[in-house]
Amino acid sequence: MRIDDLEPRWNGCVTAAVAVAVALFLGIVPAQAQAQAQDQQCPSPPPTAEDTPDSGENAAPSENPEPAAAEVDGEKLVREKMQIFQAYEGEWDGVQSYAEAEGNPAFESKGSWAGSFQLDGMYFQMDGFSDYKTGRSLYRWMITYDVSLEKYRAWTFNSNGIVTDWLAQYDPEQKELTWHFVDARTGIRGWLKTQTQPNVLTGHGMAKTEGARVLSEYQLSFKRKKIRI
Repeated sequence: MRIDDLEPRWNGCVTAAVAVAVALFLGIVPAQAQAQAQDQQCPSPPPTAEDTPDSGENAAPSENPEPAAAEVDGEKLVREKMQIFQAYEGEWDGVQSYAEAEGNPAFESKGSWAGSFQLDGMYFQMDGFSDYKTGRSLYRWMITYDVSLEKYRAWTFNSNGIVTDWLAQYDPEQKELTWHFVDARTGIRGWLKTQTQPNVLTGHGMAKTEGARVLSEYQLSFKRKKIRI
């Protein structure tokens, strides 16, 4: 939202007090500054327009305006944080093994997925499928880094219509991502840990009801189709 330029008014010491109040709100000066400002003399009025260069409508626009520093730093940080997913690039085959739960016997599902960077490295996308006795399930992961939360964030889309929002922390020593999700509609929550080694990705996870009843517990193991040396 853009605020129109307002005509500045000189109001003596009131202006100094307002400036200190704004600085206190932003946390950029100590509280003692407010008392010091009250003892300061009123400064001289600002110079007139004749004494200053034209900065209004007649001012020449900058030929090469630079983006705000925060935006540039944010984009740079996201791209740096997303580099961990270089270990997830390529095509993968593997198996997910589910433990017995809710009276259902243990079973396995085979599947494949492919991972690639998208939108100039700001996102990482994983498209894949899992084969079950009841049929094939398709899915897509869209992953990025959330600067404000200081966490990785992902959205998973499934061919059965389920969309899940995940948050994760990364352990650089273990090369391990720990994901968590909570479904506000059903109360189901869960976690998933994935760990990468050269050309191998392993992990395990769990999903529970709001009452802590285990719905599923599983392990996964995938290998890259084209081995990287």
